[in-house]
Amino acid sequence: MKNRTLVLGASLKPNRYSNLAKHKLVNYEVDVVAYGLKEGEISGIIIDTELKFYEDIGTVTHYINPQR
Repeated sequence: MKNRTLVLGASLKPNRYSNLAKHKLVNYEVDVVAYGLKEGEISGIIIDTELKFYEDIGTVTHYINPQR
């Protein structure tokens, strides 16, 4: 069963929507993985800077600029 959420474009900046969404997902106990340009950690979730093959992804949230 696919039950993980992938946050594409995760940001460490607290005022970014991707950061706010990640905090809310963690508060609702959703299994989250994140990909972003800068390495770091948000709410205990590590931001991957290298795009991987993620398994069991059911939802993708997209916060990437069109130029990227």
